[in-house]
Amino acid sequence: MTTYYINVRQYVHRCPAEPNRHHVIQRQQTIVATTPGGPCLKPISVQGQEFPCGRIAVYENQCAACKTQVVVNHVDTIDLGFQGAAELVAAAYQDTLFEAHQ
Repeated sequence: MTTYYINVRQYVHRCPAEPNRHHVIQRQQTIVATTPGGPCLKPISVQGQEFPCGRIAVYENQCAACKTQVVVNHVDTIDLGFQGAAELVAAAYQDTLFEAHQ
Protein backbone atom coordinates (compact mmCIF):
# COMPACT_ATOMS: atom_id res chain seq x y z
CA MET A 1 0.00 0.00 0.00
CA THR A 2 1.45 3.35 -1.03
CA THR A 3 1.09 5.88 1.77
CA TYR A 4 1.33 9.64 1.34
CA TYR A 5 1.86 11.81 4.42
CA ILE A 6 0.66 15.38 3.96
CA ASN A 7 0.67 18.68 5.85
CA VAL A 8 -2.41 20.89 5.50
CA ARG A 9 -2.63 24.66 5.97
CA GLN A 10 -6.15 26.05 6.41
CA TYR A 11 -7.49 29.51 7.08
CA VAL A 12 -10.48 30.34 9.29
CA HIS A 13 -12.23 33.61 10.05
CA ARG A 14 -15.38 35.26 11.37
CA CYS A 15 -17.49 37.54 9.17
CA PRO A 16 -20.79 39.44 9.24
CA ALA A 17 -22.57 36.58 7.45
CA GLU A 18 -21.37 33.89 9.90
CA PRO A 19 -20.19 35.11 13.32
CA ASN A 20 -18.88 31.65 14.30
CA ARG A 21 -15.37 30.67 13.21
CA HIS A 22 -15.45 28.80 9.88
CA HIS A 23 -13.10 27.71 7.09
CA VAL A 24 -12.35 30.21 4.37
CA ILE A 25 -9.52 28.60 2.44
CA GLN A 26 -7.97 25.18 2.69
CA ARG A 27 -5.17 26.07 0.37
CA GLN A 28 -1.98 24.13 0.84
CA GLN A 29 -1.61 20.39 0.99
CA THR A 30 2.07 19.48 0.91
CA ILE A 31 3.36 15.93 0.55
CA VAL A 32 6.06 15.49 3.19
CA ALA A 33 6.78 11.76 2.88
CA THR A 34 5.88 8.78 0.72
CA THR A 35 6.05 5.08 1.48
CA PRO A 36 5.91 3.08 -1.79
CA GLY A 37 3.72 0.02 -1.99
CA GLY A 38 5.86 -2.01 -4.37
CA PRO A 39 5.06 -3.74 -7.67
CA CYS A 40 1.52 -4.88 -8.52
CA LEU A 41 0.64 -8.34 -7.21
CA LYS A 42 -2.17 -9.08 -9.70
CA PRO A 43 -1.72 -7.19 -13.00
CA ILE A 44 -4.63 -7.05 -15.46
CA SER A 45 -4.21 -7.98 -19.14
CA VAL A 46 -5.86 -5.68 -21.69
CA GLN A 47 -5.38 -6.49 -25.38
CA GLY A 48 -2.20 -8.45 -24.67
CA GLN A 49 -0.60 -5.83 -22.42
CA GLU A 50 -0.35 -6.04 -18.65
CA PHE A 51 -1.24 -3.04 -16.50
CA PRO A 52 -1.08 -2.64 -12.72
CA CYS A 53 -4.51 -3.24 -11.20
CA GLY A 54 -4.29 0.18 -9.50
CA ARG A 55 -4.67 1.88 -12.90
CA ILE A 56 -7.74 -0.09 -13.98
CA ALA A 57 -9.61 -1.74 -11.11
CA VAL A 58 -11.79 0.01 -8.53
CA TYR A 59 -10.28 0.42 -5.07
CA GLU A 60 -12.01 -2.66 -3.60
CA ASN A 61 -10.54 -4.91 -6.33
CA GLN A 62 -6.95 -3.60 -6.18
CA CYS A 63 -4.14 -5.63 -4.68
CA ALA A 64 -2.49 -4.51 -1.43
CA ALA A 65 0.50 -3.02 -3.27
CA CYS A 66 -1.62 -0.81 -5.57
CA LYS A 67 -3.92 0.70 -2.97
CA THR A 68 -3.24 4.28 -1.91
CA GLN A 69 -3.63 5.80 1.53
CA VAL A 70 -3.35 9.49 2.49
CA VAL A 71 -2.43 10.34 6.09
CA VAL A 72 -2.69 13.91 7.38
CA ASN A 73 0.56 14.44 9.25
CA HIS A 74 0.03 17.99 10.54
CA VAL A 75 -2.66 20.69 10.27
CA ASP A 76 -1.82 24.39 10.56
CA THR A 77 -4.87 26.53 11.27
CA ILE A 78 -4.42 30.25 10.78
CA ASP A 79 -7.15 32.43 12.31
CA LEU A 80 -7.62 35.61 10.28
CA GLY A 81 -9.98 37.05 12.92
CA PHE A 82 -13.08 39.08 12.03
CA GLN A 83 -13.21 40.08 8.38
CA GLY A 84 -15.63 42.09 6.32
CA ALA A 85 -15.51 42.05 2.52
CA ALA A 86 -12.56 44.47 2.24
CA GLU A 87 -10.34 42.56 4.70
CA LEU A 88 -11.04 39.19 3.05
CA VAL A 89 -9.94 40.40 -0.40
CA ALA A 90 -6.79 42.04 1.01
CA ALA A 91 -5.77 38.91 2.94
CA ALA A 92 -6.25 36.64 -0.08
CA TYR A 93 -4.24 39.02 -2.28
CA GLN A 94 -1.41 39.28 0.26
CA ASP A 95 -1.24 35.46 0.59
CA THR A 96 -1.01 35.13 -3.22
CA LEU A 97 1.91 37.59 -3.28
CA PHE A 98 3.65 35.71 -0.47
CA GLU A 99 3.40 32.37 -2.33
CA ALA A 100 4.65 33.92 -5.60
CA HIS A 101 7.92 35.04 -3.94
CA GLN A 102 8.78 31.68 -2.35
